[in-house]
Amino acid sequence: MRIHILVLSCVLKAVLSLYIDQGCSVKSEWREHLAWIDTHVSAWKPLDHKTDILELKVISKASDSLGKHTYDKVVVTSEEVTLTVMRMYDKTSMTYSFPQLSGEGWRDYIFSINSNYVFTSVADDASITLNVTRDLEPDYILVKGSNITLNCLSEVRIWNATGSPVFIPMSGSEQHSLSIFSKQEVIPTLRLNTATARLSYNASGITLTDEESVQRALPAFTQHNLTLDCSYGVHAAPMCVVGANNMSEKRLFMNELPRSLEITGREKDNFYILLHDHNPQANLTDPDTASSSNNLQNGIGVLMSAIVVAGLAFVTGIGLILILWQKLKTKRDVEQPDENELLIYTRHKVRQVIRKKIMIRIHVV
Repeated sequence: MRIHILVLSCVLKAVLSLYIDQGCSVKSEWREHLAWIDTHVSAWKPLDHKTDILELKVISKASDSLGKHTYDKVVVTSEEVTLTVMRMYDKTSMTYSFPQLSGEGWRDYIFSINSNYVFTSVADDASITLNVTRDLEPDYILVKGSNITLNCLSEVRIWNATGSPVFIPMSGSEQHSLSIFSKQEVIPTLRLNTATARLSYNASGITLTDEESVQRALPAFTQHNLTLDCSYGVHAAPMCVVGANNMSEKRLFMNELPRSLEITGREKDNFYILLHDHNPQANLTDPDTASSSNNLQNGIGVLMSAIVVAGLAFVTGIGLILILWQKLKTKRDVEQPDENELLIYTRHKVRQVIRKKIMIRIHVV
């Protein structure tokens, strides 16, 4: 019975575990095999229009024989796209004007490989064709930049905190929806500019405490959701309001609005930070927008319910299979006696037959 409980516990934890799309993990560098025409890239666009947003390098299948100095490189800034073609030590560069929306923030791009290269800015709904002689067959792509995701199919960005601080870029006055998830109990610490606070747990749920107080760790296998709203408060004082389910909002004051959110854990803590996509300037009072939002929430609710029901059904099925298997095994053991017992029984019957024959012969004589 104990093994049944252990198996059910492991299966239930697997059902409740967080599914992570690998492409949504935020990195400073990605390497991806070119299996499709389009490669979807997301990156953080800095405020400085001259700073590189990202760099893409296309490596050909002939690079092993031609050497590392054979590639095509695309460098993207807020105003330009530069294509560099390197063939051994023969280098040519072409720069194209490609102005994008001003300001910093998350930007989505599509890099397509056809007869030429096509680079698309999703937010600007603009594309540019980069003329290149396709003399080599592309093999894989290297992407470098600030907080890169590659071919992410979910509306979420994910950082893995493993001891070192994780920095999530911010653009000052804005709203965020965050989640913390771990397979172990953790105590994350939030730093917003000069303000610091720790996430802990009590009977009501998540609570925000200072670093000196006694904390209870966040439970494992639970997605702890937070909201973060940074703005100028009373008397134009910069502040960030942190909220969560069943938690009173807590205001953190600082000397200026933060440009990043720093999250750390204890020395051996290992957890994931999820930043959910949203549009903080969406007009939710508009009937069409509100209706779309409600439909989306209802759809997500139905999907999550279906997943939970399917998970519970799977766990119940496994449990029933194990119980039936145990009963059949017990019944089989009862119906099929031990080989030694069967041998002893056979010998006893043979002896009875022999004795009976001897008695008959003696009687006849």
